[in-house]
Amino acid sequence: MSYRVIGLEVEIAALRLVPERVRALGGAVTLRTRLVETEANTPCRDAFDRAGFHHAGAGAYALAASVELVPLAHVSFDGG
Repeated sequence: MSYRVIGLEVEIAALRLVPERVRALGGAVTLRTRLVETEANTPCRDAFDRAGFHHAGAGAYALAASVELVPLAHVSFDGG
């Protein structure tokens, strides 16, 4: 993702895309991911927090199935 969109919430919408699609298919699962901190990703390290994920250990984040994801009206994705 281009650094030009960081802060415009495009990164948040992108991180929510997978959980939204899983839920649309009837999935009720906790999604887990890991962030490997590097010098290059410093500007986006808080993106998981802002997308609704919570810290789940060293570099790990999780999004519980019960977390409500509020759509971002100003960001949309086209295609499949």
